[in-house]
Amino acid sequence: MASTMLCTLCSLGGHLALVVRSTPSLIPLLSGNMRSFRTTTPYAEETQIPFSRYEELDNKWRKNMKYLDNKWRKANQLLSEQLRQESVNVQRIKNDALKVMDEKLRLEHNFNVSGALERIAFQACLERKIIDQGGVQKNLDALAAHQDFGKILKNEVANNMLVANDVERCVKC
Repeated sequence: MASTMLCTLCSLGGHLALVVRSTPSLIPLLSGNMRSFRTTTPYAEETQIPFSRYEELDNKWRKNMKYLDNKWRKANQLLSEQLRQESVNVQRIKNDALKVMDEKLRLEHNFNVSGALERIAFQACLERKIIDQGGVQKNLDALAAHQDFGKILKNEVANNMLVANDVERCVKC
């Protein structure tokens, strides 16, 4: 059976008291001098706790929470910095891989459309836009089936001042 707590701040005769009561009975219990509060649990008898003790425990809890919050923030900042550094390293590795690919194409004197398509397919696999299908044509087909392909194609047509009908006809072939 789940137990719930009812907390009430009561005022009687100019004195304040915090009354805490757990179910099954949700009727607040008032102490005689109103400088303490009572708790009742299903497992124990009703007890009176001085309000000053409650304030002491509350202050200790707040201090511990502040300590843990600061510790978490420092750890989070450290992890964020490490993640940023790893992202930079990954980008460097991708750039190096593209430079190696460019150098390979240059050494093979592959400066034609075929070499450009090979590089496009390689870059799409490197950026994980597609999964390597085991060949340039298969990778290009997978890239053409990608959801962002049409949007990218329209941007390239506009940026390079190409004729849209000619480009679309070439893509469909």
